Amino acid sequence: MTPRQSALAYRLWAYAKPLGWACSLAEAAEALDCPRAELGTVAKAKGWSNRFRSTEPYFRDIKKHIILSRAFVTEIPIRSQAALD
Repeated sequence: MTPRQSALAYRLWAYAKPLGWACSLAEAAEALDCPRAELGTVAKAKGWSNRFRSTEPYFRDIKKHIILSRAFVTEIPIRSQAALD
């Protein structure tokens, strides 16, 4: 590994270790502001590839949850309580 890759490996470890490696390489790349492919190369060289999630959980991101919730709510007709009695 090059010195640059070693430094990136340390940054990746410092990000993922406190999370219990419960993140994807894409999330780590976004947090560390570096290309996902470069992190993938480093993770493979260090033997860490199997520690990362392969995909993001469906509702992990609260913004995504809010957007999806709004989409569902706008499709449901809302009636007043008087109409339900």
